[in-house]
Amino acid sequence: MELPSSLLLEAPLFRKKLIYIIILLIVFSASCTSSPKSTAVSCESEAVNAYIEELSVQLENFDAAFDMERATSRQDVDVMLLNLQDVFQSVKLLNPPECAVYLQEYVLVSMQTEIDALVSYYSEDSDVIVSRKMEVSNRVREVVKKEFAAFKKNPVDAYTASEVESQNNQNESAEIKSFKLPENWKNVEFGDTQEYIFSIPESWNYSIFGENNAYVELSNPNETLFILLDTLDESFLGDYQSDTVRLFGVQTQIEMGGWDYYQEDSTNVSLFAKNKTFEFIFSKREYLDNEVTKSIWAIVVTPENQEIFMVINTKQANFAPADLENLRTIYSSIRPAE
Repeated sequence: MELPSSLLLEAPLFRKKLIYIIILLIVFSASCTSSPKSTAVSCESEAVNAYIEELSVQLENFDAAFDMERATSRQDVDVMLLNLQDVFQSVKLLNPPECAVYLQEYVLVSMQTEIDALVSYYSEDSDVIVSRKMEVSNRVREVVKKEFAAFKKNPVDAYTASEVESQNNQNESAEIKSFKLPENWKNVEFGDTQEYIFSIPESWNYSIFGENNAYVELSNPNETLFILLDTLDESFLGDYQSDTVRLFGVQTQIEMGGWDYYQEDSTNVSLFAKNKTFEFIFSKREYLDNEVTKSIWAIVVTPENQEIFMVINTKQANFAPADLENLRTIYSSIRPAE
């Protein structure tokens, strides 16, 4: 079924890049206690009440448009998808008070997830993939419902609770020192004009390839750990302001990928030296006849807001503690060339 092109063009996590990276990942795999946040944000009751009313209307419109029982023909499906996309765009155009920005971002992630699940269903993807995408979209919707209910009850408390993790990172950033090269490690320059540096143990292997030298492949000496590093020319995290929603959005996109099997292990956002790193550890199987393997996707954001995307695979049942320690030192080491 040919689907409206706008459904792919408007994905907030630049779907084209994600599809390419998933393909590259499949090929690559074959070879191998919180401080409270300041509430000094705009949260006037009049603006909040007006926004809650506007958002409620759009959520009702989305639910009304999501009518699978009436979508009995291809034309019906196309119309339904376009109507859902129209509501999605309407939500993007809302002007929330500052304390509600995170909530609007949650809603956008949820709507996009439901649209993606619907596209998968009518594209006749495998039952396993469709079932998981529908399950994910339902779970994401429940998360958003809880966030909206909490916000309507007490906007300031809901905002504060949602952003604790990000504030912890901000508090820590003032205490973290610049990266220092460990003993028996080496620096590697990469990027179009070799404008960035990362560091690895001297015993590790690496190769730089691709257009504008955008990709780096790394491996440890016994070749049980493989890393693909990509300097992104578009933001993987989208234009979301909330780190919590950024984490939630990418986590959802990974789970919505075309895996035959997927199991999340952990997700977190942490500071390594001066770099904010979004890390996702999960088990996956690309195809039914493949083995289940462990992977890590990491998005390292430098102080200059350059995003470095890393795909890490292991041939072992789990990531070795020493490999994880080295990996997080690599996160810390990414920096502009002097």
